Amino acid sequence: MSTPPPPPGKGYYRSLDGLRGIAIILVVLFHDFDYLPFFNFGWIGVDIFFVLSGFLITTTLLQTMDTPHPILLFYTKRVLRIFPIYYLSLVLLLFAIPLIIPDPAYTLTADKRPWFWFFLQNWAYILGKIRYSQAPHLRHFWSLALEEQYYLIWPWILLLIKRQRYVIRFILCILAALFIARFIIWRTGNISLTYYFFLLLRLEGLCIGSILAMAVFSNARSILKHLTTAFWCTLAACIIILSLRWSAIADIPLLGFGGYLLIALSVSLLIRRLLQSSRHFIFSNSLLVLAGRISFGWYIFHWPVYLLLRDPIENLLSSRIASSLGCILLSGLLACASYFGYEKYFLQWKKHLSFSRKGWAPDTRPPVNKQT
Repeated sequence: MSTPPPPPGKGYYRSLDGLRGIAIILVVLFHDFDYLPFFNFGWIGVDIFFVLSGFLITTTLLQTMDTPHPILLFYTKRVLRIFPIYYLSLVLLLFAIPLIIPDPAYTLTADKRPWFWFFLQNWAYILGKIRYSQAPHLRHFWSLALEEQYYLIWPWILLLIKRQRYVIRFILCILAALFIARFIIWRTGNISLTYYFFLLLRLEGLCIGSILAMAVFSNARSILKHLTTAFWCTLAACIIILSLRWSAIADIPLLGFGGYLLIALSVSLLIRRLLQSSRHFIFSNSLLVLAGRISFGWYIFHWPVYLLLRDPIENLLSSRIASSLGCILLSGLLACASYFGYEKYFLQWKKHLSFSRKGWAPDTRPPVNKQT
């Protein structure tokens, strides 16, 4: 007999780590096999991360809202999860790499580094403070900045608005503003990095994941039905946009006006499906779960490893495909070493955090997920 799943919104779901594993594998294949069109869809992995982040972070916040200091507890756990590996990687990539490879392309001057120290690198690209061609080994950090900016704002919205239906209405207003902003940008012909790196313009995944968390946590079946209806409506809209583009009637951006939302809704429905059982024969696969657990470090290291080692390995093995596979293996091993030898030291402290009125006390709540 299979083990019954934990109550909605509580407990550890192994299959969500598996989904995270699929997301990081898609991103790694997209970057390390960038010369093969077959992997061009791998960027979807980042949007899967956004939905997962919105869902897991919101669930964690909802579980701790009745504690005396939920915001302090939330940010302390975020610091323990993100800061150690993030700032260690920045030290290595900003200072160590330029010493090993004295190439101007891999060097950022002192006035440009603070953008990365304070998770503002997406704004550096938007404002033109850092050219997109500069420091290519740090280019993928833009998504980390977007998530951190979301973490900075979202807990306060939940705390201040409180009532679920008003929070959802607020999210829907934000999504409406998102589409209006995209329409204005499209009509004025000013599509640039702002279109991709500005938090407001990439909120579908985080918002849909947050709505799903509220629906699951409160067992609001009506909201879950609305998400399903929104999926089919968005799918129909995307089909219409594609038909208009193919018939040359209107060159409407597919991703901006339905594509990103369709991906977010699809992932949210998949997460809902995975929550209905404690294990899934695909997403609970041990290798996928391992990839999910090391995904943060793998995301950070895979691109620098590929940029720095692809040519030497290709020259050694006389094969571009072998070079890509070698870089994937090396970055994966580096991520494993980082997770088990460094990150877990800080992660273990999270289970001891509970800011009660008497001070710090052991946290007896079940974790939402080992990475949250």
